[in-house]
Amino acid sequence: MKNILSTVAMISLAVLTGILISKFIIFRTTVEGGSMEPTYYDGESHMVLTTFWVELFDDGIHYGDVVILEKDDETGYMIKRVIGVPGDTLYIQDSKLYVNDVMLDEPYIKGEEFPAGIACE
Repeated sequence: MKNILSTVAMISLAVLTGILISKFIIFRTTVEGGSMEPTYYDGESHMVLTTFWVELFDDGIHYGDVVILEKDDETGYMIKRVIGVPGDTLYIQDSKLYVNDVMLDEPYIKGEEFPAGIACE
């Protein structure tokens, strides 16, 4: 009986540890679509740090960081690269990315045009 209780306790501890790790440290996500090619491809799975971990040991989000965002309709996540921070003016013209009217070398842009916008939190 003692062995059974010990086994149940060990399994329970392992499950609880797994839940805590996936909630507060890392989780798995799958890339959907090709907007991040050639860095990430459709169907790839990745383990990523949660916001809690990043905020605990980092000083925030910076240009060029890759972030995972929850979709507005809460059906999953999106993977995106940070190209602007709050207050920046961003636009794409002639397949070139401009941040605060300075053209950046972003060879992965696929020729789309977008009107100017202001980055916000």
